[in-house]
Amino acid sequence: ATLVTRQRRFLRAAFLLADTGQRLEASIMVRTMLEYLIQQKLLAENPQLNYLLWMVEDLEMRLCSDLEVGGQHPDGIADELEVMAPEVRASVEEKLEMFRERLDVLALELGLPDVPRYPTMRDQAREVGLGYTYSLARRFDRSSGFHPTLVALEQFAVDADADTGWTILQDRPVERLYVDPYTVGAFMLSEALACAARRLPQLHIEGFDETVALLETVTP
Repeated sequence: ATLVTRQRRFLRAAFLLADTGQRLEASIMVRTMLEYLIQQKLLAENPQLNYLLWMVEDLEMRLCSDLEVGGQHPDGIADELEVMAPEVRASVEEKLEMFRERLDVLALELGLPDVPRYPTMRDQAREVGLGYTYSLARRFDRSSGFHPTLVALEQFAVDADADTGWTILQDRPVERLYVDPYTVGAFMLSEALACAARRLPQLHIEGFDETVALLETVTP
């Protein structure tokens, strides 16, 4: 339910940006929604195993961030920076050990040859049937809008003559492809709600099926 709540807030943010003409920036919110949806569907497919893998990965990353930040000394800062207080770090380490032990036991119960690692986002997407969506909405949009790549810069530039070179545009031309935050975001949230309702029937919204049927008549 929490994953769905976050997706709803991302969609609201995407709509606010799109309503003010910031569609390219709104697509960043849609991309984040996709990652949440992939994670939600992965947990729903095999909650017993994937939840433990998720927790171990999360706790390991927290400790990694604390270690990396603590080992750096920005100019003007004499003392080491701490992401976690010592007691918090000790608590995280204790939880990590507990979840690792649970994962070891579960792997034996399931007859797995080894304890699996948490899958990459690409592998998660493929496992839950969203490989195409991942490639389009995450990889393509990441290169064309989110990161400082030539593809991203070209979204706001057009070829000029040999003397002037590139012409920088104030806004991205409407004819250039981008994820439509309105329809794509709505489709993603509807799938997130449906996925949650399959796990928790009390989350089913009255009239939801009829609304989704209407939504499916819209071409993204």
